[in-house]
Amino acid sequence: MTADVAPDAARLRPAVALLAVLIVAVEAFALSATGSLGVAGALIAGALHLAGFVGLLGSRRSGDGQGARVFLAGMALTASGLLGAASVARVLQPHAVTAGDVGVLAMVVASALSLTATSVPGLRRAPGRADPEAVADPSVVLVATVGLASAAFLGSPALDAAPGAIIALWLLWGGVDQLRAR
Repeated sequence: MTADVAPDAARLRPAVALLAVLIVAVEAFALSATGSLGVAGALIAGALHLAGFVGLLGSRRSGDGQGARVFLAGMALTASGLLGAASVARVLQPHAVTAGDVGVLAMVVASALSLTATSVPGLRRAPGRADPEAVADPSVVLVATVGLASAAFLGSPALDAAPGAIIALWLLWGGVDQLRAR
């Protein structure tokens, strides 16, 4: 057991996994309602966190955590490239964000769920330590929420590309960091 995860973390894993699925579902709803690149980035990050959570739990049983980490790093790097290219394209050719108020409300719900998931006693991340139980990074969801609100309420679709680019850089940084940790 690591020092940054409390003993009751194993007992909380099913609830946290369910919460992660709920966050991804709310983000998917927000993406379908708005078509926002920031929301797409948050959905990708949430899906990667969920895949890492499930993959690392499985690799703990099989003893091959290294393969799961490399696979997730490759997925993060690929997603980073695609999201970055889409963000540049959105700046060059802006598309209006639709149903902004419904999408922003859904992302506020996702932000609240994400903050809940990472603040549950026993699942808090220690600085500088990887913790697969922390299934949702609230920073990514908050960046997407602010970007979507800016694009929807200020009427500037190009603002939607900024959180997409930020999240793409975040995914790139995370993927490279995972490969370095090998």
